[in-house]
Amino acid sequence: MQESAVRRYPALGPLFGKAFDQAVKLTLERWFWLLLVTLIPVAGAPYTGWVANSAYYTALAIWGIISGAAAVGLIRPDFKMTWPRIGKLIVLDITVTFLVALASLALIIPGIYLGVMWSLARVILLLEDVGTAEARKRSWALVEGHFGRTLLLATCIVLVHVVADSGIARGLAAGMGYLVQVHWFELTQKQIDSLAWALMFPLRGYIMVASWLAYIYWYRTLKAMERPQERAAEAGFAASPA
Repeated sequence: MQESAVRRYPALGPLFGKAFDQAVKLTLERWFWLLLVTLIPVAGAPYTGWVANSAYYTALAIWGIISGAAAVGLIRPDFKMTWPRIGKLIVLDITVTFLVALASLALIIPGIYLGVMWSLARVILLLEDVGTAEARKRSWALVEGHFGRTLLLATCIVLVHVVADSGIARGLAAGMGYLVQVHWFELTQKQIDSLAWALMFPLRGYIMVASWLAYIYWYRTLKAMERPQERAAEAGFAASPA
């Protein structure tokens, strides 16, 4: 009975609902920064190719830092995104991306496994003010034993991104393609596709804020589930004979 009480998971539906609801306010409060960041992929879209891709991923990196600070600030009102924290966050992202990609080259499953086990590393790095290696280590220890639920959470977040990217971006591209046909614009198909991706960046930015919040709430859930186990272990140690 004690074990079932310890492993009482929250329903993911309400967790996602809370994350996406609070993300609306956080995103709107930073509309000016979101607009400025959106201009980066919009400016690079007409050039297509590596220029458009570089501009888009640069915007994602910048907004990732801004949205992370906003989400963590909701939990820690005194939080400030300092340059050392930004540097550690960038190093962590590069390291995790490289290692997950390297593991995925052999087989997809090892890459997915590493990605899930380290999925809370960014949250831990900012909330607990630790280094990149320690953040990965603590994420691994926290997710261990909760892999299936964490995988489900990560899959839901990825699906939201995929639906937004494939559905809305394609809808924008189709609408812009119609405007080209009626001679409102003179753009190639590649330019239309790149511009559609760029124009939907505000929605992608909103989803990024919600994703940060979802992982933060999941981190706090696992931490809360971890504490009773720690107290039980401490009580057992204290009760054992010397």
